Amino acid sequence: ADYGDHAESKSKSKSNNDTAGVAKAGGTALWGAYAYHINKAAYEAIISALRSDVGGLLWKGKRMRAYVAKPIDKIMPRRVMAAGLKVRALKQPVVFRAPMLTSRIHTQWDAEFCKSTDLQLKSIGGDWDDVWLTDEERCVVEYHRENGEW
Repeated sequence: ADYGDHAESKSKSKSNNDTAGVAKAGGTALWGAYAYHINKAAYEAIISALRSDVGGLLWKGKRMRAYVAKPIDKIMPRRVMAAGLKVRALKQPVVFRAPMLTSRIHTQWDAEFCKSTDLQLKSIGGDWDDVWLTDEERCVVEYHRENGEW
């Protein structure tokens, strides 16, 4: 994801609207993005928003005992777009999630993250052999190839 280009004009079609999916509460522009690039204008917009509302970093559900930090892939696009800047996503993947990385907050989606990365690799004619992995990480890929499970 690339954050911070100045918005040129309002989009004429909903499919090109940069705020589609985030206009409602809970919407996320780029869920599960693996890598981010942020320019100075976007950085300053995020810092300014957080300085005026540090509580914007926290979330607490009705039955939760304590507050938890919001995921960065929710905070960055919302704050950048609220400042009138653009959020862009690359069509060709350039960074891949290692298959053995487990989520600290969404462990139920770990296998889906791996499937997504597998799909991204296939979309560019690649596979796990094209990605630099440690020996331990290669074992996870081999297990998947032999058993069909992440």
